[in-house]
Amino acid sequence: ESRSGRPETVQLQTLLENLPGQFTALVDRSRRIRYSSGLTRTHYRDDVSVVGSPYADLLAPDDENRRLFHAMLETVCAGDSWSGTHWHARMDGTSFPVRTHASPYQDPRTGQLLGALVIGRDVSVERDARVRARSNQQMAGVGALTAAVSARLGDRLDAMEDLVHATERGGTSLGT
Repeated sequence: ESRSGRPETVQLQTLLENLPGQFTALVDRSRRIRYSSGLTRTHYRDDVSVVGSPYADLLAPDDENRRLFHAMLETVCAGDSWSGTHWHARMDGTSFPVRTHASPYQDPRTGQLLGALVIGRDVSVERDARVRARSNQQMAGVGALTAAVSARLGDRLDAMEDLVHATERGGTSLGT
């Protein structure tokens, strides 16, 4: 694809190509990639080499991903936008979550639907932070419970120790 076109289109394309953790792709009605940018930093794939390949090759091999992908395409082919999260696969085989937005891509002259403009953002760092925060909250709850139990046991042990000392001072022992 060339960069010819209106200046604002070129500027928007340049902006999208340089957002960290984000990629763009044009997917035709046959579900093949016609243009991509940013896959090098998100999927470790060369943008030029994926042109012509199925977009589904970017997805983690999972039935739910395929179902979401087909739902995305159906929605876009009906003329609506779609947003959701897919799991993608990097070139090294690792999977990562991608927040995806797809819009109908139309021929600017004829208005004919050509496919989908897909923009995706790697949200693995955000997801990992949420998982860590949730784990930290759970551990904080366990810590608070442990501290409360420890304080109660400490109070009970102190009371028992006081009772033992008082009993010993009174001349009796607990064993008699």
